[in-house]
Amino acid sequence: MKKMIKPRTLARRLAMQYCFMCDLNAEWNTWSLSDFLAAHCDLPTAADFAKELVADTVAQHEALDEQIGAVVKHWEVRRIAAVERNILRVALAELRAGKLDKKIIISEAIKLADDFGDKNSGKFVNGLLDALAKNVAANGRQNVRVMIPLLDALAKNVAAKAEFVSHGGAEDPENTL
Repeated sequence: MKKMIKPRTLARRLAMQYCFMCDLNAEWNTWSLSDFLAAHCDLPTAADFAKELVADTVAQHEALDEQIGAVVKHWEVRRIAAVERNILRVALAELRAGKLDKKIIISEAIKLADDFGDKNSGKFVNGLLDALAKNVAANGRQNVRVMIPLLDALAKNVAAKAEFVSHGGAEDPENTL
């Protein structure tokens, strides 16, 4: 009896395979994702999630590579095996989106690495994604700390302009938000 694959697991697998294909052909955004999914997936929920993962990964693949490169010591991202590289990209894009628990994302990525990579791929992907997940979490907290004072300053600026205008002051059209 064939084991049923979960829709999100299938979506991650398809996203990795599609990104792998684009990466090897060095043609991001040129392959038809719809045609690829129509040929390889008959579950609408899996196809929808795969589209989301691919869109996030393709849109930010250069930034993802930079972030991966910052974690890999003495190694260039382009030298990482294509399977692992694309598993890392898809998983990192999903981690950055912050919609699911990092443990689920990392576990699924390790499973993909075990299925498609060599005998050490799972360990390699696990180690890098653990470090990347910590960076994502740290940057997220850092961005919140930076954004709150900026939003407070913006709110005060807007309130000051509104009060100035409400008391009969003419707003300078050259100095608008």
